[in-house]
Formats: sequence, C-alpha cells, structure tokens
Amino acid sequence: MTASNPLNGSMPHTGRQTGPFSYFEWMIARRYLAATRTGQGVSLISIIAFAGIMLAVATLIIVMSVMQGFRDKLIDQLLGVNGHAFVQSIDPISDYQPL
Repeated sequence: MTASNPLNGSMPHTGRQTGPFSYFEWMIARRYLAATRTGQGVSLISIIAFAGIMLAVATLIIVMSVMQGFRDKLIDQLLGVNGHAFVQSIDPISDYQPL
C-alpha cells in the first residue's frame, strides 16, 4: 500500500477516507496552495502567508502565557500582604497577657 499525497493530486476519488480530511477538503487546499503558473509546488505567497499566520499565533500564545504568569504573581503578592477577610475586634483587648 502506498501513501497518497493530496497536494500532488494522488488522492483516490472513490470511497471514504479514514483520515481527518475528506477528498473535497484536500482538493480545496490544493487549489489555493498550488502555484498557478508553474503547475507544481506551493506558491511563494502561500508560504509567506502561512509563515506569517504561524508566527502571529505563536506570538499570541507566548504573550498570553507571560501575561497570565504576571497576573498570577501579582495576585499572589497582593493576597500575601492582606487576606480576603480582615477580622478586628470592636472593643480593645483588656487582658492581653494570658493570650
């Protein structure tokens, strides 16, 4: 059994696929990723667009992780100084020596 490469057009046209994408999805991906003039390969614009999206998503994940870390650190410092509740007596403690 040989592996089929959907971007080269070697996907079978009949039967159901067991993979995550159908033939129609591979056909659409090939249509928009393929270079128009040469007929083979992926166009330079597609590579640049894919790399840009990949870098943007990676940057977003990294920034969100760093900001979440700063948020957790700030909350730990704020709650470390003062707790959620502060209990105080109305009357002063008169016999504090036994305590």
